[in-house]
Amino acid sequence: MKLYYTESSPPCRTIILLANILNIKLELILTSPKKGETKTAFFLQMNPQHVVPTLVDDDGYVVWESRVIAKYLLAKYAEKSDLYPSDFYTRLEVDKVLDFDLGTVFRRASDYIIPILFTGKTDPTKTPKLDDAMNVLSEILKRGNSNFIVGKKLTIADISLITVVSSLEAAGYDFSEYPSIVSWLRNIRNTIPDYESIGVKGELAFKTMIDACLK
Repeated sequence: MKLYYTESSPPCRTIILLANILNIKLELILTSPKKGETKTAFFLQMNPQHVVPTLVDDDGYVVWESRVIAKYLLAKYAEKSDLYPSDFYTRLEVDKVLDFDLGTVFRRASDYIIPILFTGKTDPTKTPKLDDAMNVLSEILKRGNSNFIVGKKLTIADISLITVVSSLEAAGYDFSEYPSIVSWLRNIRNTIPDYESIGVKGELAFKTMIDACLK
């Protein structure tokens, strides 16, 4: 199974962390969008959206979008895993958080981070919407009364979110006003197997990229 990825990418990190939990061996193929490697004829044939991560299964089936890849791996290789609960309503809660992550957290985090990559500094006009997203995330955690985003166990919602939130942390976003998020971050880092060697490695790659851009 091949995964076309970029080391600093939060969505790529999500899939690598999940595959490790599921004991799925991936052939990791480093792919740089910056160098145009996702716009070659070969890559576009696989994925017209030209994004990483892109997964190619052993049978040649191609999947892209990290949250879809995560569901695919669980449905095909770990159908009964608690990472994507079988209980109808618990799974809906996980799906709600994944959509919140994709449509709000990741989008606003990207809006906050992209100016750093292109101008070397943050754009203050992007911070209020990001703050609002973090307020919502904090409230979800408080209402759940748990160190996990859904229920009392680790799910793919936690794995997807931590890669985005930890990247914001690496980019210098201040989480001191969100103790529930700080506590959740610590718990998820301690819960995900091999986070020190996989997750932290990706965080450092992201931080190195950001630090190189900051003026």
